[in-house]
Amino acid sequence: MSCGAFRLSGVQDLLYICASVLVMLPAVGSSEAEVRLVDGRRVQGPWLGWSEAGAGLHRDGAATIVPAEDVLEITFTGVTPAAPVAGEGNVMVHLAGGGRIAARLGEESSVGIAINTPDGEARTLPLSVVEAVQFAGEAACPDGEAAFAAALRARRAGEDVLIACASGEVRTVGGVLESLGAESGRFRAGSESRTFRTARMHGVVLATPLNPQEPPGFRVHTRHGWIVPGALDGVGDMLHVRLTEGVSVAVPSAEVTRIERLNPRVVYVSDLPRAREHVEGVLLVPRSARNDENAARGPLRLDGRDFPKGVGMHARTAVTYDLSGEYETFFALVGVDDSAGPGGSVVFRVEADGKTVFDSGRLTASDGAVEARLSVVGADSLTLICDVADGVDIGDLGNWADARVIKPSGLRR
Repeated sequence: MSCGAFRLSGVQDLLYICASVLVMLPAVGSSEAEVRLVDGRRVQGPWLGWSEAGAGLHRDGAATIVPAEDVLEITFTGVTPAAPVAGEGNVMVHLAGGGRIAARLGEESSVGIAINTPDGEARTLPLSVVEAVQFAGEAACPDGEAAFAAALRARRAGEDVLIACASGEVRTVGGVLESLGAESGRFRAGSESRTFRTARMHGVVLATPLNPQEPPGFRVHTRHGWIVPGALDGVGDMLHVRLTEGVSVAVPSAEVTRIERLNPRVVYVSDLPRAREHVEGVLLVPRSARNDENAARGPLRLDGRDFPKGVGMHARTAVTYDLSGEYETFFALVGVDDSAGPGGSVVFRVEADGKTVFDSGRLTASDGAVEARLSVVGADSLTLICDVADGVDIGDLGNWADARVIKPSGLRR
């Protein structure tokens, strides 16, 4: 097999290594992959697999490695999403690191959550990797889903929360989960410990651990809706995702739709503290910028796609962040939120240390999303501005979708 190098347009060249000398993880079921880079660029080609060095593709007759430091996500174009398999599991296990898997509960255990997954494996998950367990009970509560979601958002140390269904009404109880199994479990509230029937519960949300796990390196998404966070291992037709030492989940390679790499070079702007914010209203009451949702508190949506990360603004808004010279690139998809309707129109601008480095011009919802990829090398401050385009601010919902700043690569320091 020949080895080749390949140049991408951009601020820096990427380093490529011959894949034939590397031990690669198995290729997934699709032969075609698109690798999305931290700065928003994309590389496509037949998929060869993943190694510690990075993502392997076949390009121009040569095996090519896209360096791990530059990889944000890998999407497999030949694998289509599918509905969950009926009977696949009677619980949804929510995992630390943003994961979820369908499973069947095993024997009652007091040392972890015993599950059986469709791969035929029985395993006990340590409580440190489990955030919550949602049951498919025989007596569903109309408000059970909302109560479960609220308890999951409000997790705190020292208290588990049991969401019970009684006569069609939801009840939440704080305490300590002592054991859990397919048929029953035990829960202690105050000084009283009681047995409960699992089928009559909507779910249980576990307390945040005193010593949280390190963030996972990857999230593996499957066509049936699993999200498995952890480190990548495995050989053959199964991709093994190591949740923690000694505990892995096997995912059929042909079922994988995409792999997120939780790249330590990437910091989402919505996770940065705001140094300053200035908001003005023209006709409408001023609204503060929103993290990970649009300015109307709905999902960030551009071109029919929802974005879990980003900043939503209503014109006129300016938010400044301190960068302290630590980043080299800013990237975002900017546009008017799909919910704004035909009346919304805004202008997006970016300032680095007070100097304008990006101006989108007038954008409406019909214009679609526009990429903003900018050098911020040496910049101490970054200001994102959403301004009116037509003198009024009705429907002016501006989204900075996927907005992120990127630290320098170790390969280029």
